[in-house]
This record gives sequence, structure tokens and C-alpha cells, in this order.
Amino acid sequence: MIEAVIFDMDGVLYELNDEARLSFLSGLCAKPPEEIYSQIWLSGFEAMSDAGKLGPEEYLQGFGRILEYDLTEDDWIQCRASGTIPLPRSLELAEQVCRRIPVALLTNNGLLLKRTIDRIAPKAHSIFGTNLFVSAEFGTTKPDPSIYLSACARLHMNPRNVLMVDDREENIEGAYKVGMSGHHFSTPELLHAELLRLKVFSSEVGDNLR
Repeated sequence: MIEAVIFDMDGVLYELNDEARLSFLSGLCAKPPEEIYSQIWLSGFEAMSDAGKLGPEEYLQGFGRILEYDLTEDDWIQCRASGTIPLPRSLELAEQVCRRIPVALLTNNGLLLKRTIDRIAPKAHSIFGTNLFVSAEFGTTKPDPSIYLSACARLHMNPRNVLMVDDREENIEGAYKVGMSGHHFSTPELLHAELLRLKVFSSEVGDNLR
């Protein structure tokens, strides 16, 4: 029996538009988008933040040094928000589940996102509240099995009674290793069908998603 559902953020509840983020940053610092992508995302810098090795201020300062630009927190929020596009049907499903059983969000992201999520993804903030988890607070990232155990412990749930919804197959495989159920997300319609199959809610819920 599924007693709680954990949702990924980017690729499930929100579309992450890298082009929009890179365009925003390029406009600030006048560096080519491909250079920014290489220096931030391919260098391991962002991965360090996701794994909790950089605090919010250290991350923001490091981000600015790489860009050679005095990046403010508001700049970063605008950048992240520009590429964080809500997927309304997925968010509606999460909201429907929230009315029946506990839900949480678990995303590979840093502590600055956690601190500013109300401005970047206000709908997610309203749905998940204090059950909004970023990988950095656990000191590791998906698909490390330990992160799923930690998230389930925060929910006071047995992993065997928790469903993980993620768009990356390797993250679902990590959840399987600790006994969780998993759904490899592709569309809200297929997620809706899986929630029906697992009896998370009845057939009349989410008819608009068919």
C-alpha cells in the first residue's frame, strides 16, 4: 500500500529550460552561453552544490567568480526562475495526491534553491511546504540509496510504502534499492494511470488529465 509519494522537481513538476537560464546569465556577464555552461555545469561546480559541499553564500560567491560578475541573490533567483517552467497538469496531480496522503519533493539541487523556492517555484512551495527537500541537505544526490532512506525517515515512512516519481531512470533504480516503489515519469497522463493502479486515489480524481 502506498502511503506517501515523493516527487522529483525538474522534469516532473517543472520544465527546466537551460537555454533561458544561459541566455539570462550571458546577458549579465557578456560571456557566451556555451562558456558559462562549461564553467558552471560541466566543471563539477554545480554538482558540488547539489551534494551539499557549498553553502548558499559560498555557492553564490563562487558562481559570481566564475562569471566574473558581482552576482546577487536576486540575479540568481531571476536566472533560476527564468528557466523553471511550471507543468500545470503535473502540479495538479501532486496537489490532488497531497489531499489524500503525505507528499514530498526531492530534487538534486543546492541549499540556495531551498532557501528561495517560494520565489522560484511558488506552487511547489505551497504544495510541499516543509516536505520540500534538496539533495544538499542530505550531503549526497540521487541515485545514492541513502538519500531515499533519509527522505523517507523525514516523512516517518517505511520506504516500502513510498512511491518515488522521477524522470531519470537511474533515480528510480536507486529508489528500488531501498525497497521503494517507483514511477519513471514521462507524461502526467501515465502518472495518473499509475496512481490509479496503486489506488492512491480513485478514478474520478484527475479526469481532466485524461
